[in-house]
Amino acid sequence: MRKLLVIFTLLFLTCTGTVQATNELDGNFLLCDKDREDNPEWIFGLIFDNGTLTEVGIKNYTKVVKFADKEYTLTGDAVIWHFGNTYILYRETLEIRGLGGFGSSSKQCEISSFKEIMKKFDEVIVAGKKRRKI
Repeated sequence: MRKLLVIFTLLFLTCTGTVQATNELDGNFLLCDKDREDNPEWIFGLIFDNGTLTEVGIKNYTKVVKFADKEYTLTGDAVIWHFGNTYILYRETLEIRGLGGFGSSSKQCEISSFKEIMKKFDEVIVAGKKRRKI
C-alpha cells in the first residue's frame, strides 16, 4: 500500500506543476500597452516558449529583446516572474501589475502573434522617426 502511495505521488508530481504550465502557455504571444505610441518604449511583447518567458520591445527606435528565457511560476489565475521586480500577469484580464518598478500602474495586454507584434513595432518605429525629424 505504501509503495502504491509513493508511485501515485511521484506520478502526480510529474504530471502537474511546471510541466503542465509549460504545455499550457507555450506558443502564446501577448502585445502590451499597444496604444502608448506617444512613447514607443512602453510598448512590449511577451513570448511564452519552452516553459520560459521572453520580452521584446523598442529602444531607441530599434526592436530589442529586453530579457529572454526567464522562468515563470503559474498559479491558478496568474503568471508570476521576476526581472528586477516581481511581475504578475492576471490570466483572465491580461493585465500586468508590477510589485515595484511601475508602482501601482498596470499594463494592459492582448493575445497576439509574433508577426502582429513585429508589425506593431514597425508601425510605431516609423511613426516615431517621422515625428523626430526637424
